Parts: sequence; C-alpha cells; structure tokens
Amino acid sequence: MKSRLVRILATVAAPLLLGGCQTLRAAWGLPQVPACSGVALPAAALPGGDFRVREQVRMTAEDVEVRLTLVVERRGGRMVGIGLNEFGATLFTLVQEGGRVKVESDLGGALQLDPETLWVDWQTARLSRPEAGERIEIRRPGCSHQSVFVQIERVANG
Repeated sequence: MKSRLVRILATVAAPLLLGGCQTLRAAWGLPQVPACSGVALPAAALPGGDFRVREQVRMTAEDVEVRLTLVVERRGGRMVGIGLNEFGATLFTLVQEGGRVKVESDLGGALQLDPETLWVDWQTARLSRPEAGERIEIRRPGCSHQSVFVQIERVANG
C-alpha cells in the first residue's frame, strides 16, 4: 500500500517538477492571458512627480477575462505595483527600480496573467498617454490580449 502511494505521488509530482507552472496551469485547466513582451519605462524617466493610483483592470484574451485592482505608488526612481483580487487579497507584487522589474507571487500557475505584461500595458496606457481620461483601453501591437484600465483614485505624493 505504501509503495503504491509513493508511485502515485511520484506520477503527479514529476510533471510538476519538470514542467513547472505551465504544467500546473494545464493540470488546473486555467485559461491564461498570454504574456506579451515589452519594456518597462524607468520610473525616473517618466513625467510628473510622485503619486499613488488605484485602478480597476480587466485583461481579456480569446478565452479568458481577468479582473483585478492595481495599486501603484511612485517615489523617485522606484515604483511598486500590487495586484489585488476582488476580496482584497494580494495576487502579486511588483517592484521596479530603474529598468529592473521584480515580481513576486505565491499563486504560481494559478495566476491567470503575467504581471510584467500588465505592468507594461499600464505604463503604456497611463504614463505614455497622460491626457487619457478615467477609462482607457489598450491593445499593444503584436499582443493577443486587450487591457482596460479605469482609474478610481489618484493622489499626488509630496
């Protein structure tokens, strides 16, 4: 009985260890917003001063829609983004210093989007188009998803 349990666990664990998050996503059957490469703009190079902003986000692709709240704070050359689900639980945190972006998430394969893709979309939508209103839609060239941002709050820090 014990050896049978070990074989079953090995059968389940091996693909996860070898295939990582992609295997886990497939095992859970969760559709994903495809990652799309892009370059995050260095915070110090962006116009304006320090701020805090809260946005409702909707990312859609062929068979998936992901909704979350994005909270972003900029202080000098550092920007921090936090993705929250509808209950206020943290989905991911993202820290950008200069052009380097570091993402942390405990959800692994259960996270249905790539935070760096969302980050580049947000920067493209909000920071490259400061004249945009409360709501802005973006579809970057070469990407198969669309992102919609609705600004809830913006506060200047300083």
